[in-house]
Amino acid sequence: MSDLADRARPAAAGRVADPRIAARLEPVVQAAGAIPAARWVAVSAADPPGLRNLAGSDHRAVILDRLQDVLGQGPSLDALAEGRPVRSADLAVDRRWPDFAPRAARFGIVAVLAGASDPADDPRVSVTCYAGRTDGFDDDAAAAVEALARLGATVLGDDGMVERLRSTLRSRDVIGQATGMLMQRFAISSDEAFRLLVDASQRTNRKLSAIAEELTTTGRLPRGIRPPGRRPG
Repeated sequence: MSDLADRARPAAAGRVADPRIAARLEPVVQAAGAIPAARWVAVSAADPPGLRNLAGSDHRAVILDRLQDVLGQGPSLDALAEGRPVRSADLAVDRRWPDFAPRAARFGIVAVLAGASDPADDPRVSVTCYAGRTDGFDDDAAAAVEALARLGATVLGDDGMVERLRSTLRSRDVIGQATGMLMQRFAISSDEAFRLLVDASQRTNRKLSAIAEELTTTGRLPRGIRPPGRRPG
């Protein structure tokens, strides 16, 4: 698992939420980015037992969410579980996330602050700020991320966004199942299997989730998926 950060990078690009959701949450991302010391920002939703990225300041934020999801540990997950802001002034000496912290450091992350919306919210939302220096976040920053997480939950509760998010989460599950089927069938890695799905989506102009659903439902390779090593004919 030592190369997990490297393997999460290509996979993360295909696992961000609906761009319409990200657009609605852009004001939350921008407001969190204005918090002193906040260099990178992620807005996420609880996706039991893991975490789902909804929006972020850049690809790094998406990858950090993906790492927490895969590892099952991290500040965003703790904030959602505990219902209060979670802060680390220096990940290098923090022992709460022994797998996540060193991988985050590879991306230049030194300090982190995560806040969550109310436990009764549907969906539960977290806002996480990452800093490139120690002691970056104070009590005012903690109150701000908590308020922004509540705002994010409110935004998603309007105009059918909750159902859109649920649909996105269901799609992720189907894509994960299809990836696993391709890994088993062709004895390839998760990234290679995911790339087969992406290539098929681009080649046939069909949604990735539709191709994955066809594979998981029928057990047959959908049109556009080429087994590894087969040259285009």
